[in-house]
Amino acid sequence: MKLLKKVLVLVILVLSMAVSAFAEARGQMDISARNAFDVFFSNFAETFTRPFTYNAVSNSELIKFGVMHIRLNKREWLKNYDSTYWAVPAQEVDNAAYKYFGKHIVMQSSHEYPLVGNEYILIKASGEGVRFMQIASLTDNADGSRTAILDEYVGDSSDIHSIKQEPNVEFLGRWKAVIVKAKDDSERYNLKEYLKL
Repeated sequence: MKLLKKVLVLVILVLSMAVSAFAEARGQMDISARNAFDVFFSNFAETFTRPFTYNAVSNSELIKFGVMHIRLNKREWLKNYDSTYWAVPAQEVDNAAYKYFGKHIVMQSSHEYPLVGNEYILIKASGEGVRFMQIASLTDNADGSRTAILDEYVGDSSDIHSIKQEPNVEFLGRWKAVIVKAKDDSERYNLKEYLKL
């Protein structure tokens, strides 16, 4: 009888985990949530974030993300270093890394961005076409994390949320990302794994 109870408890536990681990396709998602995920994940596409396994993002990648995120989205924090370079406050680079990855940077020069005083230096250069992501599906992993399957595009899109393919937008590939709720803000996510499929 005790064995039967243990088996029954185990079956109920497995079934409850299976029920809680569900996948939701793009078309089934609430539109505002789907659009918010498109914007969130586009931050990594537009900064050319390199793939990394669970919780293994490098300090150099965090610095690159923070510098590029500021260059693209927070231009008010850029200041002239000289005629060739911009300067970005190191604290703002750290803030961006912490906001999106849940990790602080080690404030040191990276191979791409030298640290001069309390600022990272980057070249004043124009980039290529805008990269963006669309979430294809989201799975609740039943352990506090979620796995997103993402489609990456490049081009001059008038609406990154549009389901129809625009003629001036090129599909680049598919990614898998694992996210968790930020420890200090339940409305925000942190990227924990990012792999090209």
